[in-house]
Amino acid sequence: MTRATEPRPAVREALQTALGGAPSSFRERVRRLLAAHDLTAAAEIRRRLETTPARPGFDGWGLDTRVRPLAWQAWVLDHAPVGVTLTGAAYHDNPLQYANLAFRELTGHDTTRLSGANPRLLQTETTDCERVADFVEALRTWEPVTVELDNERADGTPFRNRVSLVPVAGDDGTVEHWFGVQAAVAWPEGPPDGEG
Repeated sequence: MTRATEPRPAVREALQTALGGAPSSFRERVRRLLAAHDLTAAAEIRRRLETTPARPGFDGWGLDTRVRPLAWQAWVLDHAPVGVTLTGAAYHDNPLQYANLAFRELTGHDTTRLSGANPRLLQTETTDCERVADFVEALRTWEPVTVELDNERADGTPFRNRVSLVPVAGDDGTVEHWFGVQAAVAWPEGPPDGEG
């Protein structure tokens, strides 16, 4: 199954809302999302919601206890119809700490390549510097941002990537992580150099 077309905007918005809310109401927000949208993976997500304890029932992936609830939320969304990522904003160069199945399929990169890498690995010579500057400004001011970028899959295939970043603050109010929601969209005027 390819991820070449953008899911309905309402799905993206609902996922962003679910990711940005309090962990205590996360399950209910995901249930409402599933009820409101016909998602291919709805049955699997429902099964995970009902069989996984409210706190991470997995081994924690060796993550710090502060990160585990965030990782669990992303884990539940592993089969979402859009790419979901978690980066460590408080760490050097915003390394990827999580990338769901849809993101890995979208980019063609496996977890070994993505783990610890900065998402800029998708950028190309045609990536618009002004749009990248929008990301830099959002990271600097801790504000959500949505930008469309010319990116490249692992096999060199170009694609237009709509990326939304949402800051996640720690207990002290400092942004510790960024959730990303990503999907391939059509180029406004066709792909660069007539490709794709």
